[in-house]
Amino acid sequence: MKQWLETREVLDRLALLARAGGRAALATVVRVRGSAYRHEGAKLLVAEDGSTTGNVSGGCLEQDVREVALQVIRAGRSELRSYCSSADEVAAWDLGVGCEGEVLVFVEPVTEPRPRERELLDERRPFVVCTVIDGKRERGHGKRLIVSPDGPEGSLGSAELDAAAGARARALLGTEQSGLHEIGGRTVFFDVFCPPPQLVLCGAGEDARPLARFAADVGFRVVVVDRRPGYLTVERFPTAARLVATKRTSGRCWTRPRPTSAC
Repeated sequence: MKQWLETREVLDRLALLARAGGRAALATVVRVRGSAYRHEGAKLLVAEDGSTTGNVSGGCLEQDVREVALQVIRAGRSELRSYCSSADEVAAWDLGVGCEGEVLVFVEPVTEPRPRERELLDERRPFVVCTVIDGKRERGHGKRLIVSPDGPEGSLGSAELDAAAGARARALLGTEQSGLHEIGGRTVFFDVFCPPPQLVLCGAGEDARPLARFAADVGFRVVVVDRRPGYLTVERFPTAARLVATKRTSGRCWTRPRPTSAC
């Protein structure tokens, strides 16, 4: 569920870079074998100045992925990079890889914002983004297909590929099972998004602040409700998705009625 909130931050940063005319590359974990800190769908956005948003590991891969992303920005071509802690012990030690698994990362240049995905995130609706990642220069490479309950949008380059990928994406809606699939002779990554559960905190006191922060860190969509507007501030709850001020009550207090006396 962390993927949902992280992708929102990545897309917001991408939109800012696009408005400023900046270039960037997006790294996405597309396959994990064995153990790893992050799973399929984890993202790291790298701007041409080297600044980053998101992450694809527990910190061990970020530096190398950042360098790959900067190369992708300069070359304008996507790259698929594999990291395996057991294949090369020296390289794994240099990277600081702390897990016994293989992580496949797809790094692509991005210059345009992705408003439709951002809209679906705001609407809290499930959807799947299909991307061809096999690196072939033929029709379809670099294109994307978005599948939501409303239907498909975009194209992977051919009607046959769109139909096959769309059918697979519809089967994956709501499953949280992002991954690679062979579709029509092409390798397609299905990035599956499911709305995270919502945690409503009734009361914005001091005890609610760390709870809101911890809940947001693990992926909950946090809503804080209180009748005291002064407590509902972004400074107090920077990770909350919504701050809701309720109306004051009349002040009437309801208690259990006392038993009547027998005399």
